[in-house]
Amino acid sequence: MTHADLVTRAIRWMRGKKFDPVLAGIASCEEIPDVIGWNSRASAVVECKASLSDYRRDQKKYLEYRRGTFAMPFKRVRGRTIEGFELVAKKRMGFHRYFMCADGVIPASLVREQHPDHGLLYVTGKIVRTVIPAPARIEMRDFENEVRYLRFALVHLRDNLGQRGVTCNLIRATLYFGAQDGILFRAGMSAETAIGERQAKTPAGPSQD
Repeated sequence: MTHADLVTRAIRWMRGKKFDPVLAGIASCEEIPDVIGWNSRASAVVECKASLSDYRRDQKKYLEYRRGTFAMPFKRVRGRTIEGFELVAKKRMGFHRYFMCADGVIPASLVREQHPDHGLLYVTGKIVRTVIPAPARIEMRDFENEVRYLRFALVHLRDNLGQRGVTCNLIRATLYFGAQDGILFRAGMSAETAIGERQAKTPAGPSQD
């Protein structure tokens, strides 16, 4: 399965778990989750891995050197030890976090050993199976970046529609796009095309002046 296939499955899985809105493909801060969603009680992030090498390649971005309030990404110093700094795990978005991959691509034992705060999802055909349930991440949750990410997504949606002469109510737009497909425009898709597709399926949507 390709990374794009897994992202699509992750969006559908999160919608099925009653997460709304579900967002994907938005770069607004240092961490860019493949898929993130919120329900009435918590948030969840799904990181999609098409191969074991993809999983291993991303491990360094989860670490940083820290001294007091000053932090430096591990990958920026290419793994060198820095005197006076402690190597620690970064805070990341998501009250719950999962890795998603095709069945068996990432061994469950590896996730339990390297990322005990993550769950693991296997995809087989149309079925998504929870191999490891995701524990609650209270201390390691990056709540500040979650707020920044969500704000950026909504403002970006509002401003892009505004440039095309569309009046966009953020509350209605979030419900309109998020309730069905998440705020996810395909590559090259214009706002007009996205609105047209959703209007063909749903009677109500963002109003136009």
